[in-house]
Amino acid sequence: MAIARALAREVGILFADEPTGGLDQDTADRIIEVLRRLAHGEGECVILVTRSRAVADVSDEVIRLKGGKLTRA
Repeated sequence: MAIARALAREVGILFADEPTGGLDQDTADRIIEVLRRLAHGEGECVILVTRSRAVADVSDEVIRLKGGKLTRA
């Protein structure tokens, strides 16, 4: 529901913390596709935090936090 509210507002930048956490795989895939279309088709900036390697693998850029330090993957 929070994603739908953010999309309706056309905010320009969307921050998402674990947007696929707790979802079944089909629903998670659909959410990621919506976020990708938002970023690539609408030109919005989508920044998300995830522990999911699958989500990170389809991201344009990945920055990891390891040992208290940020590194580009």
